[in-house]
Amino acid sequence: MKKLFKPFRLLFVFLIISSTIACSSDDDEIADVSNDEVNVPEIPLVETEIILPEALRNNTDPKAQELVQEIALVKLYENYIGFTMVPPGAETGHEPIITSDNSGKNTTQSAIDYTVYSFSYQGTGVIYQFSEQNGMDVIEIFIAVMGTDEYLKYMEIRQSLDGKNGSMQVFGFEEEGLFASWEWQINSDGTIDVHCGMYASGGNEGLTYDLHYNPNDHSGTLKVYLEGEIQAKFTWNGNGSGTWISYVTGESGSW
Repeated sequence: MKKLFKPFRLLFVFLIISSTIACSSDDDEIADVSNDEVNVPEIPLVETEIILPEALRNNTDPKAQELVQEIALVKLYENYIGFTMVPPGAETGHEPIITSDNSGKNTTQSAIDYTVYSFSYQGTGVIYQFSEQNGMDVIEIFIAVMGTDEYLKYMEIRQSLDGKNGSMQVFGFEEEGLFASWEWQINSDGTIDVHCGMYASGGNEGLTYDLHYNPNDHSGTLKVYLEGEIQAKFTWNGNGSGTWISYVTGESGSW
């Protein structure tokens, strides 16, 4: 299972690097999102900040640290708002982009329902497409194929208008189909459920996580699956203590 963690960590690095696209113009100046030249649609910040107890974060137990690392991957979607920052100087339009990924979708919407920003980052064309669809704020990010005028969808973010649930999908460049995804839900009792997964070739889920988190005391449960089979379960309390079970080896313990 450890070998399969590596691609997800690579994705973590890739997304952090990619976020600079949203924060820099072509000459590497930092984007000022309050600039009047860029009228970006207002989308509420996701209200699902997941914070682990300090005692857990500082615990040197190997299983406690393993949990801390996996939670960092699960909550990566919280940084998605960085991808909605359009740099000054971006061209603005209202004609939706059509690619093989989204052709035929949203055909009932008129062009005016879309706000489309296009700009160049280090010579690569980037398009941010904002819209509202079926009660959801939608952001689609497209990257130009090198040396062509063709654009491929890189990311799609959806969030309900009340900010209570949403999803983020990352698509592969070299291979068609979904690469990784996150879905989040704020429940009526205030607890948060997050599902995230990394997809193998053919669109099959590889490594996936199910998180249930209580923001009141920062306790929670994390289940880890591989190709649909549960591998491990972590449970932690507000004071930082916790337990773990490996369904592969049959071992269990606590910290």
